[in-house]
Formats: sequence, structure tokens, C-alpha cells
Amino acid sequence: MQTGVPRSGDEGLARRLKALACTAPLHDLDARKTRLDWVDAERYQMAEIGLQAIDQVTLAMDFDHGAAQPEVVRRLLPFIGAQAPDAPGAEHERVGRWVIENLINVGRLDRGFAVDYGTIRADGRYVRRRFDFKLLVELAGPDGEVYLLSSDEASNVLG
Repeated sequence: MQTGVPRSGDEGLARRLKALACTAPLHDLDARKTRLDWVDAERYQMAEIGLQAIDQVTLAMDFDHGAAQPEVVRRLLPFIGAQAPDAPGAEHERVGRWVIENLINVGRLDRGFAVDYGTIRADGRYVRRRFDFKLLVELAGPDGEVYLLSSDEASNVLG
């Protein structure tokens, strides 16, 4: 085996790679905002709004149900508005909904994210692995309403 190559027993490396992967959807928000044709998105720091959204969902969750999406958007409005104070409130609200929908990963059937990473086995071979995770999850509450929950991975991002 080569010296300096992490061994398969280095679980710390795998944990760090997974933690880094959980931030990718936040970075992706800022990368994709330029494609939005309904807003001057350069005024908004979407990753920061995403972190705020995760925080607001986490704070609003309880044992019976999660956070109602409209309430989370309402809680985000002062933060979003501070980034673009001259923009209309309707735009701030739409930005908040866009960020939340992207953290739920609305476009995918399973609504999850997946990242490939690798580890080195004891024999020195590189092995590709796949890490599937979610940041915000929609769940039906006991009252039939749909609520948002933050995942353990989202909590690690806040960490």
C-alpha cells in the first residue's frame, strides 16, 4: 500500500466527505440563481437564505408536526428583504419559496440528493460510494397538513 493514502478505517474522512456533500445543495442555489428569469437574483445570497430556511424549519418543528411552509417563508421575509430592500415583498416571498423548494429538491421523484465519494480499502483500492441524503423533508402531519422537517444532515450543515 502507498504511504500517505488514507486507509478504509479512516471513518473520519468519510464523515467529512459526507458533511461537505450536505453543503452542495446550498452552493448550488447560488450557482443556479442566474438562470432565474423572474428576479434580479444577483441581489440575493441564496445559500445564506437556505441556511436561514433550515434554521427556521428546525426551530419551528415539534413532536406532533413540522413547520408549515408558509410560516417558514414568512419568517424568512425580513432576512430576504434586508438583502434587496427595494424589491417588492412579493419577490421576497417568491425567493423564499424557491429556496425552500430547492432544499426539498422538488424536481426529483424521491426528493433526495446524492453525491458520489470514495474511500480507500485496506488493500489500497479506491472504492466509489454513494451518499443519499435530504435536507428538508415534507411530511403529512396528524391533521393531514403537509409540514417541513429538517433532516439530521441539515442539522449537521447548521452545526
